[in-house]
Amino acid sequence: MVRLAIIAVVVCVVRVAIADPVPGPKWISGPDKAYNCTHYLDQPSGWEAPPRVNAGEPMKLVMRKDKVMQFTLAARATTKKGKVSFELETPPPGAKLAGAKFSWTVAGTSGQKFDFAVVAVGDDGGRTRWPLGVTIADDKLVTAWSAGLGSVWPDCTVFAPMQPDEVGDFDGDGKDDVIFRTYAGDDGTTETHVMLQRAKMKFVEVHTCYSCGPGPEVAVDGTRLLVDQQSCCCMETGIVYRFDKDLLVPTGSWQESSKGSCNPEPDRGVDIVFDRDARNRIRAIELHPEQGKVKRFPWDTKTKSFAIKP
Repeated sequence: MVRLAIIAVVVCVVRVAIADPVPGPKWISGPDKAYNCTHYLDQPSGWEAPPRVNAGEPMKLVMRKDKVMQFTLAARATTKKGKVSFELETPPPGAKLAGAKFSWTVAGTSGQKFDFAVVAVGDDGGRTRWPLGVTIADDKLVTAWSAGLGSVWPDCTVFAPMQPDEVGDFDGDGKDDVIFRTYAGDDGTTETHVMLQRAKMKFVEVHTCYSCGPGPEVAVDGTRLLVDQQSCCCMETGIVYRFDKDLLVPTGSWQESSKGSCNPEPDRGVDIVFDRDARNRIRAIELHPEQGKVKRFPWDTKTKSFAIKP
């Protein structure tokens, strides 16, 4: 007789407990006020302003080459007697961390981006990251900063959009000039600055106006102009200046009823048109009424003006 032995196989399921991550230290402070703007302007939708950045929140900076970036780190351990140290994660070349002191002489090519983090490490193994992103400013932005726009973005000392309105040779002397805006009120009012470059990165301010938008132009004979044209409150207004060394000389202005439903006399509305040559230089300013004859004011090369009266 063959006896069959029945072997019972018992499978033991062993549960492996996965420990939750150890809470990291709590950030107290990091990049100082030169980079960490704790105050800002509430602007209407679409306006750019320095962001509010709290300790530990991601920071996005735009900086010029050779600027020294320095700050001191501080974080609180999860226990009263715990100690905190700091580390760098994927740091940019040349960045240094000595204890709680971070330093980096910004280096790279125009537009290059660096994403890295400083990490607070607790003696119990907890880790808390502080992400930072740095973009190298291009030459035009550096020129605008030299003219007064700031020295880094965000710059807590200058409330201004990051990019200038215009950078170029406005007066024809071969050096780049700058037009930029700064915020002049909590309601979004802006002050526009027209800066001409004289010595290398040395500027003189030749024009300032509020809630305006002046732009550089060229007359048909090569005379350099600045045109400020606005359409507001049922009116078309504008003034044209010519550059004369460190001065702006008026060459013509207008104030006319604009076309549109807001005009109580729509038949008297006027469009302002710049007549240009093949090289986009202004030959004349024309007033196009809803009805009637077009008024044309050609550029006078002798008087350097359009002979338009307000």
